[in-house]
Amino acid sequence: REINRDLAAVAEELGMAFGFGSQRPLLRDASTLPTYQVRDVAPNALVFGNLGLVQARELSTREIRELVKSTEVDALCLHLNPAQELMQVDGDRDFTGGFTTLKRLRDELDLPLIVKETGCGMSRRTVARIHTAGIDIVDVAGAGGTSWVAVETRRASDERRELGQRMWDWGIPTGASLLMAGQVPGVRLLASGGIRTGNDVINAIALGAIAVGMASPYLKARAAEGRDGVRRLAGALLDQLRMAMVLTGSRTIRELQHAPRILTGDLERWAAQSELVR
Repeated sequence: REINRDLAAVAEELGMAFGFGSQRPLLRDASTLPTYQVRDVAPNALVFGNLGLVQARELSTREIRELVKSTEVDALCLHLNPAQELMQVDGDRDFTGGFTTLKRLRDELDLPLIVKETGCGMSRRTVARIHTAGIDIVDVAGAGGTSWVAVETRRASDERRELGQRMWDWGIPTGASLLMAGQVPGVRLLASGGIRTGNDVINAIALGAIAVGMASPYLKARAAEGRDGVRRLAGALLDQLRMAMVLTGSRTIRELQHAPRILTGDLERWAAQSELVR
């Protein structure tokens, strides 16, 4: 509860957005609701809810509407995490009905929807399919940061641990996923997954993201210095972003998205094959 409130309060101060982690616990235990209530410290901040698509499939639109109302979020992220679920001993194995669920919630839920991955990235084909369901905001959440396959591998039984070690780094890197998803007309892209520094933020925007999300650096800053640490980190990132915008002649985020760029290393190789990887 206090972590969420500290992060949301700084988001309010600096005009940034804040996103909850999975709200699945709230579905299991109503007493966790206070951990998702931050509006008293962030009355104007853009706040994202977060629910797994598999869990959303099992809920009625009315139930999801009540969850959204109780936490006062401005938009709902529906996350995809099949790799994590497949590694979990008690994870979900049935991923059917997700596409139908997206269309249902688009039609029945009066709230912006964002579909996001959880560290494995998205191909152009996946983003295009999501778009045909009427969703036009996608967070590619690529590989390169926290690996939830790795997390579940550490929790796994001995006989499953080898599988997890082989699949540890599965996924499309965030930068490459942005290049692929950017080929789908009409989709607005968010970038997360391995975003650790101001340079990562700038690069993601230059690759087409309209906004960039990060978690680990903020959690570490808060653990070390509390709310002041979060504020210091966020301020430094904003300062670096502003400086890069001046130096590239970008007056707006949209102009930075179209600033000249040079791809190198692994990203250059991904870009060379992005037309082939569908």
